[in-house]
Amino acid sequence: MGPSYSCTYTDIWGAKFIDTAVSSFNNSPQEYKRYRDDIISFGINFSEDVVSNLVTHLNETVLPGKIVFKLEQFGKEVHFLDLIIFIDDSGYIPTKNYHKPMDVHQYLFI
Repeated sequence: MGPSYSCTYTDIWGAKFIDTAVSSFNNSPQEYKRYRDDIISFGINFSEDVVSNLVTHLNETVLPGKIVFKLEQFGKEVHFLDLIIFIDDSGYIPTKNYHKPMDVHQYLFI
């Protein structure tokens, strides 16, 4: 577990290494956002090959063998945190709520 500030310290430390690695990639994404261990990035004409190369670059640059990045989704619709982010036919980027398949909506009220 560790001290209460461990997560904050890890977020700051991780941001430094990951931001440096993303900016050093020769075809950096136009937008890149990170929340703890979830990262979303997108760009115009950002092909799956480019994204795979970015993931490989991150795995080779950010503490190789200790931190592993993986591509989970690619396309016009992605799940990020509790949202479904997609591009509609008119080019807008709306969102919808996302619920994981195992979420049975059971809550404990005290």
